[in-house]
Amino acid sequence: MKSVVNSDIVDRQTSLIYRPDIDGLRAVAVLAVLLFHAQLGLSGGFAGVDVFFVISGFLITSLILKDAESAGGFSILKFWERRIRRILPALTVVIVATVIGGWFILLPSHFLDLGKSVLAQAVFAGNFFFWLSSGYFAGPAALKPLLHTWSLAVEEQFYLFFPLLFLFKSKWKISSLRWVVGLLAIASLCLSITQTRSAPDAAFYLMPSRAWELFGGALLAMAPRNHNIPQWTREVLGWIGFLEVGTAFWFYNENTPFPGLPAVLPCMGTLMMIYANGFAGQPSTLSRMLSLRPVVFLGAISYSLYLWHWPILVYAKYWQDSNILRWYCRVGLLVLSLVLATLSWMFVEKPFRTRRVFPLRWKIFTFGLVSPACCALLGATLVINHGMPSRYPEAVLRYDAPESNDNGGPDASNHLNCSLDDAKQGKFPRAGKPGAPVQCLVWGDSHSMVLFPVFDKLADDSFSTVEFATHAATCPILDYESTGSASLKDTSKIWSEAVIENVRRKGITNVLLAANWPLYFGYKKADTAEKVRATKELADKLATTVISLHRIGAKVWILKTVPFQPVDVRMALAKAVLKGSSADVGVTRANYTDASRLEDENLAPAVLNGAVILNPSPFFFDNRERCLLESSGSLLYRDNNHLSPSGAMLLSQLFLPIFTK
Repeated sequence: MKSVVNSDIVDRQTSLIYRPDIDGLRAVAVLAVLLFHAQLGLSGGFAGVDVFFVISGFLITSLILKDAESAGGFSILKFWERRIRRILPALTVVIVATVIGGWFILLPSHFLDLGKSVLAQAVFAGNFFFWLSSGYFAGPAALKPLLHTWSLAVEEQFYLFFPLLFLFKSKWKISSLRWVVGLLAIASLCLSITQTRSAPDAAFYLMPSRAWELFGGALLAMAPRNHNIPQWTREVLGWIGFLEVGTAFWFYNENTPFPGLPAVLPCMGTLMMIYANGFAGQPSTLSRMLSLRPVVFLGAISYSLYLWHWPILVYAKYWQDSNILRWYCRVGLLVLSLVLATLSWMFVEKPFRTRRVFPLRWKIFTFGLVSPACCALLGATLVINHGMPSRYPEAVLRYDAPESNDNGGPDASNHLNCSLDDAKQGKFPRAGKPGAPVQCLVWGDSHSMVLFPVFDKLADDSFSTVEFATHAATCPILDYESTGSASLKDTSKIWSEAVIENVRRKGITNVLLAANWPLYFGYKKADTAEKVRATKELADKLATTVISLHRIGAKVWILKTVPFQPVDVRMALAKAVLKGSSADVGVTRANYTDASRLEDENLAPAVLNGAVILNPSPFFFDNRERCLLESSGSLLYRDNNHLSPSGAMLLSQLFLPIFTK
């Protein structure tokens, strides 16, 4: 299983003399990630992971090419042995420690999710699990203790396939190898740019759309180095690269479409710094700065630091009522992470990497098989036992039952996420009596989907059917492009036109618009002139939508947003039981009234053009000063803003006028 790289690779520098500046660059990257995760500044600190990818691609390729020049040639077994020693020991320790911590901290549903993520990571598929379960910036994702291991899964998958390039044939010409890697990098970058718009979660988490960053480092490792450049040029290149990376860290945020084209900036900056600092002779000022002993030490422990910090942050804020920690607590948690990372580096990483532990290859490969197998068994145990619910009293479990629709768990609404093709063909899911006339079309996002149980019953009682033209995070307004990660994005305008055409073609006489209106009107954004303009434009487009529906004979009903809660209802009530504290965690009437006033202003143009507003608040407040969260022993919410089936049924009386003949 060996391959020899052709002798024309000697025109590049393959020496792996230790470069402290690269450890310094690792320190910059991990510090950015930590500050971002701890919400201590650097809104674009997540790009530190991209810096890591570029560094990994450069170092891994340099090692491979150095081995290829040796007498024995490149050995894929030796390559994988190094990867096992580098990645698995510390990762295994952190996974086991996280599961132990989860036993004492996590509710069963979240402990079950942790088990699933452990199982996925054990088979190098953690990124697939998090891609399918949540977005990186989503609130629930912030409470997943192993979320950060998605990047390790990307690297692990890359390490499985990249070395095979060197075994494709008996000998490589370096020029041919550059072309192959370059074409793969271009293809991956194009995929990343395309997917960032059409499937952003897939682009963020999956290896094919991230591989170009690792390939970029690989290309730099294969670049010719048989020339020198002036010192001043190296200085300029290095600092430009540093500014590019810093710009991404400072100015990017969760609204930046990432990775795609924005990821090119930090990756190019990293490549420029590695290149500029890689020449013999007088080191540049940037190289000297990155080679300072404290910076280098931080870079040396960066892997363990990256592994430890996220579970610590998650567990610390898990039981906070608002999931928010004060800034000094977050600083203290990062200091704790630094201590644990130092211990992990000293007593786990170094012994394995220096062969003090399992010095023989067969032993480390055995460890490489047994360790993931044990983690997989651990994760499977949590999954099979449904998150070990016996740890908590029944009163807590009543609020933490994801399998129960009445207790706020996921309802069976996946079939309500209609595709664009279905919309064009008028194939929408139906509730009520099969084959009966269509009494109403419900049009909206996930806030419409949760209404399925109540409309199913009302339509069944009135011997009619109701169609659901629904798609997650997609606003029910004509000429509006939804931008959420789960939305239809640039096809949402076509979707809306298809819905209108469906109403016209079938002669549907009632249309209910229901959505998370604050999401689209931007109530939570800064009060700027641009926001005011955009809000007015959206209100006018909603009015235009009402007019268009009236012209084709449909009466339009608009459901105001149900009261948003300040916290996840299930978790808040479970915490209240465990802490023996008050369960009055619902939004106050005063706060809801303030939010409702702004919503009424934005719905006013639609009302002036004939829309009928349906207000759900009386069913949740009545004479109470706090929002009702439970009724007849069942939760009314499944998170902080989506109704449970019981919550939807609470609104039966509100929708009765739609079914009046």
